Amino acid sequence: MESDKCTSLSDLAVDAQAVIHARRKAGACFPAEEFHQSIHDFAGRLKSAGYSKTVTDSAPYHLTLLYLFLDRENLGYDRTITHMWFEAVGKRLFGKGLCMARRTYEMYDDYVREGDILPSHWWKHKDTEYDRLPSWCQAGIAPFIGAKEKEGWERSTIKMYRTCTTRFCGFLVSSGLTSFAELTPRLVKEFNLLITATKRRKQRMPITAVSESFSFILK
Repeated sequence: MESDKCTSLSDLAVDAQAVIHARRKAGACFPAEEFHQSIHDFAGRLKSAGYSKTVTDSAPYHLTLLYLFLDRENLGYDRTITHMWFEAVGKRLFGKGLCMARRTYEMYDDYVREGDILPSHWWKHKDTEYDRLPSWCQAGIAPFIGAKEKEGWERSTIKMYRTCTTRFCGFLVSSGLTSFAELTPRLVKEFNLLITATKRRKQRMPITAVSESFSFILK
């Protein structure tokens, strides 16, 4: 493997490193060695699904580059970590093959979550509200979401927790906070009033989810 294809945490921005450290702390990953061992099976499933030789030959290469990063930094496989890494080094590593590499990582994550590849599933790449949060917010939310994933909650429940905590963090940022240490009972009350004032019931964010998440973050 060419030396310029090897990557490390130092290649990522400080904000991204903070999120990755939070994911590691949350224990939301599965071992890099298991990830490496699964590459052969994943490539075989691509071949069985009728993907071209270019795709089936490229996928192991894409995943091996990720494995080298994970192994070097003593990290496990995790969707968030993969995203942070890819956004930082993808263009340098893959050049014109960037889109194909991105598709490999997306299909692999489907393979991990669903037990098989999902050819008809295409991910959206627009930034979400969570992506736009400052690093101190993401570093707080990530371990909580990771804990919920480990508990085996449904995707819809995980999404609800992420949405609730993201909205609350957005409220804190708009209120001028720069860390969770600045959180006050007054701000929590203001946010609760904001939720309660929402006219449409289905648009209300579950207050209990916010309370649970920030009890976790501030413990």
